[in-house]
Amino acid sequence: MWPLCCCQLDSGLCPGACIRPGFSASPISLGNWDANRWNGEDNCGNTLAYPYLTNDPPDTSDDELTYIRHAPDSLGRPSRYGVRVACWGGYSSFADQFSSITDATVRVRGKAVSNSGGSPDMDALFQVWTFNPEIPGGGATAMTNQATQTFTQAGTAQCDSANWATYETALTVTDDDPVEWDDCWLEILTQEDDVEGLEFSSIEICVDGLPLPSLGFDVNVTTTMTLPIEANASNNFTVDWGDGAGILGPFTDADLPLTRDYTTDGPAPGAGVYTIIIRGTCPRFSFDNLGDDALVVAVNALDAAALGMTDASGMWSGCSNIVSDVVMDNMDAVTDASKMWLNCSGMTGTPDLSKCTSLVTATEMFADCILLTTPSLTGLSSLQNAFQMFRSNWGWLTVPSLSPLTALVDGEGMFYDCKNMVGTPSLTGLGNLTSGWSMFEKCTSITGNVDLSPLTSITNGQSMFAECSGLTGAPDLSAIPTLVFANSMYSLCTGLTGTPTLSGLTSVTGCTSTFNGCTGLTGTPNLSAFTAVTGAIGMWKDCTGITGTIDISAMTASVFFNNMFQNCSGLTGLTPGALTAGKFWTDTFTGTNVSAAGIDSWLIALDTAGLTNGQYDYSTMPNNAHLDSARSGAASTAITNLGTSGWTRNGSY
Repeated sequence: MWPLCCCQLDSGLCPGACIRPGFSASPISLGNWDANRWNGEDNCGNTLAYPYLTNDPPDTSDDELTYIRHAPDSLGRPSRYGVRVACWGGYSSFADQFSSITDATVRVRGKAVSNSGGSPDMDALFQVWTFNPEIPGGGATAMTNQATQTFTQAGTAQCDSANWATYETALTVTDDDPVEWDDCWLEILTQEDDVEGLEFSSIEICVDGLPLPSLGFDVNVTTTMTLPIEANASNNFTVDWGDGAGILGPFTDADLPLTRDYTTDGPAPGAGVYTIIIRGTCPRFSFDNLGDDALVVAVNALDAAALGMTDASGMWSGCSNIVSDVVMDNMDAVTDASKMWLNCSGMTGTPDLSKCTSLVTATEMFADCILLTTPSLTGLSSLQNAFQMFRSNWGWLTVPSLSPLTALVDGEGMFYDCKNMVGTPSLTGLGNLTSGWSMFEKCTSITGNVDLSPLTSITNGQSMFAECSGLTGAPDLSAIPTLVFANSMYSLCTGLTGTPTLSGLTSVTGCTSTFNGCTGLTGTPNLSAFTAVTGAIGMWKDCTGITGTIDISAMTASVFFNNMFQNCSGLTGLTPGALTAGKFWTDTFTGTNVSAAGIDSWLIALDTAGLTNGQYDYSTMPNNAHLDSARSGAASTAITNLGTSGWTRNGSY
């Protein structure tokens, strides 16, 4: 097993290897920083003080290890040598691997050499620091730990292992929060008591001397635990079951399934909470709401890249006992994360989606994770399918920017029931969205009048804003002429006011319950664009504020008019036109005040259309216009003819 290192320095005298798989094994050459010497007089008040550099930080681009060396000054003060290990993303980013590291092992191998060719005796004082540049003031205020060791080493000019002095110490981070290793670097300083020199052969920064976990999680086990690892030709990993038995493996497909009996296995059997660590390649790890999902209580590390994982679907699905923050590192290669955290209802924190740049499918990825807080959607530029991705994320308190979702096609139910999400959604960036079905349904705290104009490709707007009672103003649907399905689009949006703009909707075929229960709407809707509509069941049901004479003459393709204007008590007139397809009219005008003349014209139009075997019911009108005694002679004849043609009339007249 190789030690995993943040970085390694090798002088070239002794080639070494301390690398992470996927990185070059070539030694990193020394960088001579004679120009940037330690300023011992001004900044090193004592041997444990932090030695500042004139150029700080030295390098944030290529993660070099910096070698600094100079002779004693004229006052005879000790010569100081330093090596800085920079951990700034890319080559040596610990945070991308495991951001909750609390301790690490620092190993330094050094050799005493004589500038004059002799064999010196040297006392070297090693100091190991972590330094976080993000802490105001920096320097000593940011140092979290130090350690020192003095040794005497007789050195030669040859690379002989007997002449190498090894200094090793555990570095424990004492910050309140675990150190983010890509936001800090490590300093190793030597102070010499004479004029001789010290050369570093290598510096290794390791976590427990092992590779960082590809996957780490806690389980609360009574008896057994079976890992949900699927067969894959690339499987090659080790497992530490957390029971003191150490690292076992490596394992391949031939070893599956892997089960641990905590009552009999390991050096100290017994029920309890154990940390399981997997290292290596394991492309498919998925509970998928089955197996021992209920045993998982925390996820500590998840490095999808190290696992070789592109499909994370179902990974923690059903792990409802997870009570830790959500962890997702190195997700850039994952394309499918469907149901990845489905029903992890105890999980907290804010998902970091910035590393999900290849994600295409995220169906129910965080559905029913009711405690998560609003994330930034930056990074989701490849996302196409977000079906119920964040369903019932009740911890969301603000509407996120949707502008990164430029590739999104299916947004069905994406934010369904995010009932505490506040703000007015901006749909900018959603030019490729074709389905907004239930996208914001039951988001009762969103407000304002949502501009639909960015939705240049949308065809399905069913229930998109249903039950969003905080929305206001009058929707302008003319901005989305590509719309085909408008069923329940604004159903029960009781805060809407004014008259919706419906012009240009010549492609719409479905209008069932579009504005059902929108009691604040007013005016007389213009339905002249609805030439392709085939069903308008309950479209304006309970819209008590709309008024005037309604004209449905353009709706010659519509078959279903059931409940279309039920309880719209402000309607007083009707222009039916030629109803060439309408066969179902149950309670269409129940509860309206359409005049007797309007009802007569409608009955005559039904008879004239010559349709057979239809159904109609217009009983219970407040103005009694439904009574047979209010019918004209022509309308009475029409009722008789419809009966002859197989029509059924329900209700009392």
